[in-house]
Amino acid sequence: AAPGGPPPLRLDRAPAPAEAAAADDDDEQEDVIVEPLAVRRTGVIIGIDLGTTNTCASYVRDGLAVVIPGRTGTNTIPSMITFDPDGSFHIGQRAADRLVMYPTRTVYGTKRLLGRTYRPELAADLQRHFAYPLAEAEGQRFGVRIDDRVISMDTIAARVLDEVRSTAEEHLKQPVEKAVITVPAYFN
Repeated sequence: AAPGGPPPLRLDRAPAPAEAAAADDDDEQEDVIVEPLAVRRTGVIIGIDLGTTNTCASYVRDGLAVVIPGRTGTNTIPSMITFDPDGSFHIGQRAADRLVMYPTRTVYGTKRLLGRTYRPELAADLQRHFAYPLAEAEGQRFGVRIDDRVISMDTIAARVLDEVRSTAEEHLKQPVEKAVITVPAYFN
């Protein structure tokens, strides 16, 4: 074992006291058969890096990570959502393309606000970093005010994750029911 590292794992077992007494002089021990853990595989599991600016997803194929391309062919999708005045919304590159037209309706940087408790003084300090209006969502969470409603940053992140999942399913041509997701800095 390396200095400071864990001791080597032993796959044999010590004989019971009765077995020890009956053992030959050469102290033979019975080998223990270690069976692999039975794991039920139910499809592909993707890994998602929910980023502040961009989001990326991948899966493992033949022992190597393979990045799942976004709808436009790039390795990442912008972590943005735009709410059009007609009520529709766009995620990813389509939202980024609308940022200039709808700066107060395009939500970005949500990862910085996930899991943080909304406080008016904190919101006022952070507002200078965002073109869209920050607001208090249910449960003292951060949200965005779009017209007459407040949408939580949790909901925004969930929509981005839904887009990543949908893109992954199209790419893999199978349902994605499990994912490992990076944890935002202030998430609890």
